[in-house]
This record gives sequence, C-alpha cells and structure tokens, in this order.
Amino acid sequence: MVSSSLEQFPSINAGPIALPRRRNRIGTSVALIGLNGPVLPDGMSMSNRTQVSHEILRYLLRHPDAQDTLKGISEWWLLEERLIQKYTEVEEALVKLVSRGFVLAKRTPESGTLYCLNKGKANVIKKIIEGSNNFD
Repeated sequence: MVSSSLEQFPSINAGPIALPRRRNRIGTSVALIGLNGPVLPDGMSMSNRTQVSHEILRYLLRHPDAQDTLKGISEWWLLEERLIQKYTEVEEALVKLVSRGFVLAKRTPESGTLYCLNKGKANVIKKIIEGSNNFD
C-alpha cells in the first residue's frame, strides 16, 4: 500500500527553493529571471514546474489508482496529458481556420470530418506564415 505522506517525496518537503544568484557588474547579487518567471537551480522555471505539477495531478484525478516510477510518469502520464491538451488546441485552431476559410472541413460517413487546405486562399496563407499579414 502506498502512503499518501509527502515524506515519500523529499523534494516536495524540501521547503523554499533558493533562486540561483549571479554577481552583476557592480558586485550585487541578483536572482536569474527567465521569460517564464524565476529560474530554479535545476534550470526549470516556476511556470514550467507548475505546469508539470498540474499535468501530474490531472492525470491522477482521471486515474486515481495509478502508480508509476519517475520514468513511467515522465514517459506515459505526461505524454497522455500533453496529447489531451494538444488535441484541444488543434481542435480550437481548426475551428478558427475553418471559420476564416483557410481550411475546408469535409464530412464523410466513414471517417468523420476531414480537413484540407482551401487552395483558393493559399497566397493569403503564405503571407500570414511569412509574417507579412496578421492572422488575428
């Protein structure tokens, strides 16, 4: 039986994490701040660590009896979470692309909806991809 105590996870119980510090030109010690917030000693930003933590917790909520090793969680649990998130992002992007007429949606009885390029908009799409036109 697996105990729910945080004692199993020493890194969770470790307390506050010190930010890595560097000396600036005048000798003052400064914390490193990345694009996604403070950079932790292991190089991971706070927002990345929070995202991974949320992915693990979402997985456990869907699979409350799940147990795995660090390797299994990294390879399988997080992969599943990211696939679910990516599916949602792709679905939202397709809705937007179809509504703008860049992508055509064709319904078929055997395969469901198939998506393809609206060839009549290819030049506009190229300009958007190249950055000379704004998509939003």
